[in-house]
Amino acid sequence: MSRRKDPASRARRNPEKIPFKIMELEPAPQPSLPAHFVYDGRRIKFHSQTQSWWSHWRTSPLNNGFTVHDWDYLLETAIVHSRHWHGLDMKAASELRMRMSRFGVTPEDRAKLRIITVDADTREEKAREAAERNARVPIVGESRRLTAI
Repeated sequence: MSRRKDPASRARRNPEKIPFKIMELEPAPQPSLPAHFVYDGRRIKFHSQTQSWWSHWRTSPLNNGFTVHDWDYLLETAIVHSRHWHGLDMKAASELRMRMSRFGVTPEDRAKLRIITVDADTREEKAREAAERNARVPIVGESRRLTAI
């Protein structure tokens, strides 16, 4: 028969979870991709792959609620993207991958960010599952819980 150890006598005492900070942010529309960017003192037109990539963000559900700061960061990422596709920066691929993961681009990234994708047939079921998972996360103070996307 196993007994649970008294929490007060445990050697390892992890701190309490940090409470969520609730902020109301104003979503912003996607800005236009500039005609060029400056690299090594030269004006360079954005690569066609980058232009296509930028237009995909316009209709992506992942951009829901993006603020002006999110778009600024994504615009800087577009420069890294274009440098990569132009072959101007050999280190751009790893930087691009790191930046893109923060926006939940791949299924693995979305899993790490706890983003659940749904279709019309599974929306209610996935929203219920997300609510059940969120109910198990301790939160201090007033908060809004994340829901399925």
